[in-house]
Amino acid sequence: MKIPNELRRYVEGDRLIYRKKWEDVNFILVPSNVGRHWVVAKIDLVRWMIKVVDSARTLAVKANGVHAA
Repeated sequence: MKIPNELRRYVEGDRLIYRKKWEDVNFILVPSNVGRHWVVAKIDLVRWMIKVVDSARTLAVKANGVHAA
């Protein structure tokens, strides 16, 4: 399978707008919309952990559709 040059350059960190190589990245932030509610997942590439951050967490967590696993 041939990998397109643009994708290869992105992964290797060679693209001008993406200066960091993946080996130098400690974590990735992924915004996600659950229903009409936004949360952020922090993917820790060093510790192999995913943490979901919900800034609107209240006593009525079930009302926003976000549930802890």
